Amino acid sequence: MRVVIAEDSVLLRSGVQSLLADVGIETAAADNGDADLPVLVVSQYAEGSYAVDLIAEGTSGVGYLLKERVADVAEFLKAVRRVAGGGSAIDPDVVAQMLSRSRDPLDSLTARETEVLSLMAQGLSNAAIAKALAGTRTAASARY
Repeated sequence: MRVVIAEDSVLLRSGVQSLLADVGIETAAADNGDADLPVLVVSQYAEGSYAVDLIAEGTSGVGYLLKERVADVAEFLKAVRRVAGGGSAIDPDVVAQMLSRSRDPLDSLTARETEVLSLMAQGLSNAAIAKALAGTRTAASARY
């Protein structure tokens, strides 16, 4: 089994390479950009948009784990093997981020806000929007 490690911290990268070498997993440099390789992101941050992009690539074998939650080496190695074998390993916090980003922000607008946004999308000025809403420019801007 061969995996690519991309980590900006030399100390952490060396430690992961050593850990993987101890269990017979060969590591390679992350400079060839081969998109057909399985990818396991181990990050300090839960970025739902990155995870969505990673999964959208459609490659088999994807994972996104948070560094702070990788407390068990055996579990980490299971995740590496699962991803390398074409499976997935996604941290629950990353999944939560992905789901929260998938909500349409327009769904939370009131009917009046949607009406104003629709008028804005038509390119109307503030004065024209106020007139369309049967108010004055001052009243419309004070309400929104």
